[in-house]
Amino acid sequence: AFDPSLKFVMREGWATEASRARFGSSYTACVNDVAVGNFDLCIGDFWVTSERMLMTMFLPAIRTDTFYLVVFDSKAPVSFKTMMESPFQPFSWKAWALILGI
Repeated sequence: AFDPSLKFVMREGWATEASRARFGSSYTACVNDVAVGNFDLCIGDFWVTSERMLMTMFLPAIRTDTFYLVVFDSKAPVSFKTMMESPFQPFSWKAWALILGI
């Protein structure tokens, strides 16, 4: 009769040192460990990203996260000048000069 020896090992941490050194995300590092055969699976609340899907297969999601982008809705018409200046508004003109090295 077929009697596979089942061995369950719980490891501390998300991923091996080698994978953590290679990837900035510990979740991606864990997925890499599955892809290269260091782990059989990673259990966690993972986002399925395109980078991770290229590494290995995922089971269907148990739940999904929903994000809402809330923005100010102005009914006032926007001038061409305002539209062109808006990408530069996060920083002052002095900060942009410093960033661009002027």
